[in-house]
Amino acid sequence: MTAANHIRETLRADLKTAMVERRVDDVSLIRTLIAAIDNAEAVDLPEGATTTTEMPRKVLGEDDVAAVLRAEVASRQLAAAQIRERGNTAEAGRLDNEANRVAAYLGHFSQAPLPTPSG
Repeated sequence: MTAANHIRETLRADLKTAMVERRVDDVSLIRTLIAAIDNAEAVDLPEGATTTTEMPRKVLGEDDVAAVLRAEVASRQLAAAQIRERGNTAEAGRLDNEANRVAAYLGHFSQAPLPTPSG
């Protein structure tokens, strides 16, 4: 099983639980993470290919999947910092919370520490 498949299975199980428990924010966040991993597996179409051309997807390793999740954490941390500067602490807090929930999935990997927000 690839690292992408492993984390995707974990995310899908968590998605199912969130849906049953009607945790709308978690459902949205988990769907976003699954889509981010799916997008990272996409390949560029070669010249002359059409959107209906079947192309094998990239196989993501542990480092690749962890990088996708770290990027999701970093983007939320940066947005939270920028929004906090404008005085919207409630929205910044929501984004910080999301970043922390995404970071929890990184516990599945043996990766370098998370980036700190810059901005």
